[in-house]
Amino acid sequence: MPELVGLKFDGTRATFRYFRRAPYIEITGERGAGKTAVLESLKAGYSRRLPVGNADLGRPDFGNPGLGAYALDPVPNASPVTDLLYFINHELGVHVRRFGAPVEFPRLMYGLLAVTAWETTSPRELAAARSRLQEALSTSRKGPDSVAKLLAKVAGAVAGNAGVPAPLDAVVKTLVEAVGEALFTRDVRRDVLDWWERRAVRTGGDGLDQLCSLAMSFRARGENREKAEGHLTAALLDDAAAYYGWWREQNRAPRLLMLLDNAHTALGTSFVDLLLRAQSEAAEEDRPGRIVVLAASLRHTGDHPEIGAALPALTWKEPAAEPQDWLVRFRLAPLTFGNIQSMLRGFQYDHRPARLIERLSGGNARIADALARAAAHASGSPDGLKPEELLDVRDGRSDTTGRRLLEELLPDGRARKRLIFYAPALDEEAAEHLSGRFPPEDADGRRFQDTKRYLPDNFWSQPFWPELKGPFVRHRALRTLLVHELRTRTDGETWTALHEELRSFHAPEGFDTSASKVEYLHHTLALGDHATVSRALHQLLDHLDAGSWLAALNIVCAAPQPPAGLMMDRPASGEPCPGCLSTGEGIHNAIDVLVRDLWWQSAPLSLPDDKRIDRIELQLLLLAECRRGRAQSVFDHARRTWPERLRGWHQAPDLTIPAGEES
Repeated sequence: MPELVGLKFDGTRATFRYFRRAPYIEITGERGAGKTAVLESLKAGYSRRLPVGNADLGRPDFGNPGLGAYALDPVPNASPVTDLLYFINHELGVHVRRFGAPVEFPRLMYGLLAVTAWETTSPRELAAARSRLQEALSTSRKGPDSVAKLLAKVAGAVAGNAGVPAPLDAVVKTLVEAVGEALFTRDVRRDVLDWWERRAVRTGGDGLDQLCSLAMSFRARGENREKAEGHLTAALLDDAAAYYGWWREQNRAPRLLMLLDNAHTALGTSFVDLLLRAQSEAAEEDRPGRIVVLAASLRHTGDHPEIGAALPALTWKEPAAEPQDWLVRFRLAPLTFGNIQSMLRGFQYDHRPARLIERLSGGNARIADALARAAAHASGSPDGLKPEELLDVRDGRSDTTGRRLLEELLPDGRARKRLIFYAPALDEEAAEHLSGRFPPEDADGRRFQDTKRYLPDNFWSQPFWPELKGPFVRHRALRTLLVHELRTRTDGETWTALHEELRSFHAPEGFDTSASKVEYLHHTLALGDHATVSRALHQLLDHLDAGSWLAALNIVCAAPQPPAGLMMDRPASGEPCPGCLSTGEGIHNAIDVLVRDLWWQSAPLSLPDDKRIDRIELQLLLLAECRRGRAQSVFDHARRTWPERLRGWHQAPDLTIPAGEES
């Protein structure tokens, strides 16, 4: 960022990478990835050294408490974009002592005055327009009394005669002339009107005529309003360029900085597009760009380069053929083990909490930060930190860490409640089946469709599990939080009913070796029925090749643990195990131990347990010894690699057989 702004955090100058014009930067990532923290750190680092416009486009007040909400309802003389431009005008116009004279935006001000001209026929619009103008004037060096007198003068001029409202063109000219005389010098007013005349909003006419046409186009809405907003955005950029002039250019003065959070919203998408078009237009006419734009968006990151602690070297070059070519995207890198370890100052000599948080959070900054705080709080208690209780730490608050995280990550309460029930489903069809009964008191006929759409709309997605087109909630960390909430906040009857419903959905007709058998066994194990799972896997040993059997074991042992107190062992049926007839009880016992230990080791809050991992290795050795040929080598490969991966904090369902090793 210093190479784009031309200034380091410590106030020393930085060499510009792009002096004439710089590309706009967008950082992308999932909710909680740390995008807002990046913007906040830049604001904190630069706000005392240069003008910073910081707007949260996901909030009606742009993240500025006390500011009125922007225009949501369609009105003739305001839009979210114009309200945002008023706000940006205020933010970038603030006097920063170390930067120099305040930046003024006369071209933008004239345009905003025109499109938001007061209408005395509508008291609501009159009050809103008066409020906007007062806010804009507050950034000037006029005192409160001068501002009040100017407002009164404008109000009287636009009221017309005998109670008849003045025509729009008269209102625009009155506003522009009255406010312009109060705020700007004659030379500035002349330059601004010349600039608007060259914009050619309409064919022919001087600057005032162009501004009147701008107001009319804005009120026509649709495409005409978008064009008017484009003119206003161009005015913003050209005002910034005009401020620098020859002297500041020669001294390579630092640039203005605009930070836009939640740029994926409708307003954000529209405004960034307007900025890109204005930048592209300026480049075509070789006009300089003097505002550095950094936007943060909640969206799928794709193949964009990663951005970590610092912005990587940019390879972008002009010319940009299309407006979108002026935008360079980076995806925010997940937090590393080192990042998380630095948060845990009380665990310098114990790396296990950081490893656990790294695995649970998947590098999500918000989740990792909350878990690190919970770990630090628990470490100060008499019992110390118990890893299995990390999500249940209350940290002096009423709710647990896990619940607070869900409320932050899934702010829609209705969607959150539904997802708690749908999270155990291994695919979309199973989740839809569940929605027929769960949540119990939810009677909305569109509950599943709305919830299904909510996940991609909020960019909660990660790759499928190996061998599955699922689970329904594909984001690992989010699914862990949801299932934990279901496990700890519902009774055993609800857990049992839900997994029995899912198991019945996947139940094969009789015994077969279809893929549905794996999902069936997954939910059987979630009910604590080890005996049935071991028996079925023993029988599958003779029906599946070694690679497929191990892949099935991965999916089965990724099943969640039942709630505390739910019966974990169910009696085996009196019928002999079909697998034992061919391979004997020794193999059956090996499979049973393998299932129990791998399932326990794959619980999200489990730490690597050397004794259990050694037993897992031994059972895989026994299975390898009873196989022949290629199957033996596959099991032996698992025996050699799985213990290492388990000690490296990996779990089911990620213990797959590498390509080329299947039997």
